[in-house]
Amino acid sequence: MWLSDPENLFIAPDLRSPPEITTLGADDLQLFSFPGCASDHGSIDTAYFDLLSLAEKERAQGIKSPLNRATFVQSRAHLRWLLGYHLGIPAQEVPLVMGAHGKPQHRDHAIEFNLSHSKDVIVMGMARGTEMGV
Repeated sequence: MWLSDPENLFIAPDLRSPPEITTLGADDLQLFSFPGCASDHGSIDTAYFDLLSLAEKERAQGIKSPLNRATFVQSRAHLRWLLGYHLGIPAQEVPLVMGAHGKPQHRDHAIEFNLSHSKDVIVMGMARGTEMGV
């Protein structure tokens, strides 16, 4: 499914100003765009880091590049934040597992998702009832 209506691409500057999110129904697809880390120093807001699981925090600490570390933390925090919203649970409690090829997925496949990022933008898609990619 291709999203042709730009009004359905939600843009949120940070975790303190949530996008207007509609309910994710069966066979629905939502795309989100978040600003990434544009600076090379890669500072991380603790609000992002606090949303991660212990395993994600340990993985982040092992990433040598400050920019890559910040991008990983921001991406995972936004992912957990949105999944938590749709599942009705706190972001820290979203049950993520690693798939066969290292891709994170919801343990029960209640929501399928995919994310991609570059230096200054994070794009994330979520769907119910179908796999998807961005």
